[in-house]
Amino acid sequence: MIGGALRRAFSVAIYPRHGGRALVIHHRRLGVWLPPGGECEPGETPLEAAARELREETGLSGHFPVLSDIEGTPPGLIGYEEHVAGGKGLHMNFVFVADVGSTEVRPNREFTEHRWVESMDGLEAPPNVGQLLAVALTAQPPMGALARQFLAAINGRDRARLAALYADDAGAAAEGAWAPLLAAGPLEPQAILAQGERALLVCPGVVVLLEGRGGQLTRSRVYRE
Repeated sequence: MIGGALRRAFSVAIYPRHGGRALVIHHRRLGVWLPPGGECEPGETPLEAAARELREETGLSGHFPVLSDIEGTPPGLIGYEEHVAGGKGLHMNFVFVADVGSTEVRPNREFTEHRWVESMDGLEAPPNVGQLLAVALTAQPPMGALARQFLAAINGRDRARLAALYADDAGAAAEGAWAPLLAAGPLEPQAILAQGERALLVCPGVVVLLEGRGGQLTRSRVYRE
């Protein structure tokens, strides 16, 4: 309380996901199961705070996937909610998901126990923790967002990032299509058109057709004028 008013602070929560499960912790002070998170520091964006809190609380680092076609939306953002965090007052909370490459969690004084879960069944937690967990586990990039990630990887000449966008072995099969784009130099899109499971990158002299499913690319074709 500040002068009788409830303290307010911007905060973040992060659902690290791996292998179809997400990490939750048993919060030492609050005595309930929550995703990792904490308050934003002065001058910090919510995304910067999410990456920092993930690292500080769990020792994990992750990839925050682009989940929205709306320009300016931070990668990994899946929601916003407000709650009273005990004596810390009102937390105005940005909620993120991050894909992590390990389930090895470093112990931290913030929590007494941790679990990788598919649901919050049997765990004491605020109702929206389970609701947001379900969103986190199913959140996938729309085709427009996948097209922008493909474009960024092409222009950054990042073969590893390109391969990671494809499902299973589809990246190897598609390399013949995108390898010449890497050699040709930056693409300057005139339009990115997305509908359903397809997206078109329209650039001077070249059009790239991308197909995807489940948040990953399955096929890419290049047409030159």
